[in-house]
Amino acid sequence: MLSKFVSLTYLHCHTNSISTLDVSNLTSLTSLICFSNTISTLNISNLTSLNHLACATNSINILDVSNLTSLNYLSCVANSISILDVSSLTSLTYLHCHTNSISTLDVSNLTSLTSLICFSNTISTLNISNLTSLNHLACATNSINILDVSNLTSLNYLSCVANSISILDVSSLTSLTYLHCHTNSISTLDVSNLTSLTSLICFSNTISTLNISNLTSLTFLNCSRNSISTLDVTNLTSLITLICFSNSVSTLDLSNSTSLTYLDCRLNQITNTTNSQILVDLDNNGNSNGYFQSSIFGGGSLTTAGAAAKAALQSKGWNIVGL
Repeated sequence: MLSKFVSLTYLHCHTNSISTLDVSNLTSLTSLICFSNTISTLNISNLTSLNHLACATNSINILDVSNLTSLNYLSCVANSISILDVSSLTSLTYLHCHTNSISTLDVSNLTSLTSLICFSNTISTLNISNLTSLNHLACATNSINILDVSNLTSLNYLSCVANSISILDVSSLTSLTYLHCHTNSISTLDVSNLTSLTSLICFSNTISTLNISNLTSLTFLNCSRNSISTLDVTNLTSLITLICFSNSVSTLDLSNSTSLTYLDCRLNQITNTTNSQILVDLDNNGNSNGYFQSSIFGGGSLTTAGAAAKAALQSKGWNIVGL
């Protein structure tokens, strides 16, 4: 019986077919790693020496960690947990609890947290304004409508997609490299100073203005399904992928977009002459094996130069759709 090994400090039994694990008397444990089993009950409430707990991908529905004040790492992802009280775990630096049924998560006092991954739950309120050490936040696919990240200047990764957020102030988060905030109700997004951004995904919002002219590190931009009329990418020479379909863009200068190999700008207000110039720019940029999808606003055909550029691109392996 495992319960007799009261001197155990490390128990690593992950990736087996264990359905029952009685560790309730193993009060010397500091590390318990039992993920990827079929455990349904895990009584750890007395394991006050525990600092590392990884019990992900089991069938656990109750996890009482409220007394485990020495914990600095907790991963309980992909279980059936509905209640997770971590409010007293002030030593936590990593909290990964995504893909559960958690509706309330009080992390307001966990000021040592550097990584919080809680996506795919049913959380409606997430107070993180004091978590100034946080550098990785993934809270997508919840029911959050207010997310105050304005003080989290150490953040370099923020994913808050598929919530109900209407205001997102990221203007001071100059360390951000990834900002994924699509499928919300955001009308204003000031990213003008976020010069470290490499990936910006903000599609399916109600954004009308997007100033990205200074984001020279950007390699991936998806701002489709918004209300954007002007999109200045002339300085974004590192941009590889640009997806901006279903907006109101009428001009798109790609003459400096020398890295661009994927472009989807259909369903905008781009005319036949502008589409023709885009084709010329893409051809002049010299890249092969790319993808370009567009549509002609107001009808008409490509210009002679546009048609020639299209043929040249196709000869270099480009897939051109809609023109």
